[in-house]
Amino acid sequence: MKIVHRDVKATNILLDEKLTAKLSDFGASKLVLDDKTRLSTLMQGTMGYLDPEYLQSNTLTKKGDFYSFGVVLVELLTSENAIRFDKSKAERNLANLFVSTIEDKGLRALGPILDDEIVKDGNWEIIKKVGKLAERCLSVKGYERPTMEEVARM
Repeated sequence: MKIVHRDVKATNILLDEKLTAKLSDFGASKLVLDDKTRLSTLMQGTMGYLDPEYLQSNTLTKKGDFYSFGVVLVELLTSENAIRFDKSKAERNLANLFVSTIEDKGLRALGPILDDEIVKDGNWEIIKKVGKLAERCLSVKGYERPTMEEVARM
């Protein structure tokens, strides 16, 4: 059995005293058999974090949480919320803005949307690694997203 959380977001990731991340709030979670790759279900989760495949089909996959994790990574890089109602329609969804910026101009073009402290720190090697991981997690096609082993290794 696998657990599909369905509501991975920054506020559901807690840090213990050693700064080890712990996932919380399993109220929307589903247990999925290993041999099941897709499961039709009612929509649950938080806007801005939801897997686009899930939004279109109400079909849950094991890769849906990876999309949400990609949104969390982008929030960390930018210090912005997943949905920003104070922005123009084109910039309202942080994940879409991130992906379209990379598609148009590459990782180097992220400078203007990155958090000032991260830019000031200037560790571009780590920024690029986190950015590439976020980009893979935010793939519209679930099968293109990394596995948990790949995420842990990266």
